[in-house]
Amino acid sequence: KMRKGLYQAGLDSAVVDSIYQASVQDSTEVDLVYSLGNDKPTIKKKQNPNSINFSDIEYKTFEEYDSVQNTLAEEERDGWFTRLFSRRAIELKARYKEDDSGKRFSEDFMSAFSSQFSTVLFYLLPVFALLFKLLYVRRDFYYSEHLVFAIFYYNFFYLAASVYLLMSFIPYVGGIINFMISLWMIAYLPIAMKKMYKQSWRKTIFKFVLFSFAFMLCLGIGTGISAMIILFNL
Repeated sequence: KMRKGLYQAGLDSAVVDSIYQASVQDSTEVDLVYSLGNDKPTIKKKQNPNSINFSDIEYKTFEEYDSVQNTLAEEERDGWFTRLFSRRAIELKARYKEDDSGKRFSEDFMSAFSSQFSTVLFYLLPVFALLFKLLYVRRDFYYSEHLVFAIFYYNFFYLAASVYLLMSFIPYVGGIINFMISLWMIAYLPIAMKKMYKQSWRKTIFKFVLFSFAFMLCLGIGTGISAMIILFNL
């Protein structure tokens, strides 16, 4: 019954055999979806929740993906972005084919991501200074002065983060110390802003909130780009 439906979808025999064998080997479920005005069904493969995938359809080969896409109407086919990631998912699944749980892929990805996070922060250092330049555009400060302030805060942040990591290995007391470090890391920047730029607390807190929102947005974009680069270089 499955083979008949796959042939009705317009797939060639090689792709039909590939899909059928995959469904037998790993219990892949294949749905044949009929749409109004179309006698040929389109194919929806239910994905394994533990597999490497970037769409709601799971494929094992480029040929299988292309053949299934060809059964869809032009407006229903994947766009270039989804197509790019779907093809990368196929490559990664081939590389991690013995990793049914996805654990090894997750470990490799998180290891690479963790090592790149500090690099992302480093590249955002000029952005950090630029945001302060914009926030204090009416004040008589050069960009280089904002950059020195940013470097000063980065030094504090890395030092505090290092102590935080060390305290994580100490039970009970380490948790209390880390809580205090977290509060200090949050409070340190507005205090430094107040001393550096000498504005009222109301303006300082307001600009601190604006800066935090803008910098977190930049950090999100930076980490997203970093994650995509890692994904295509694993």
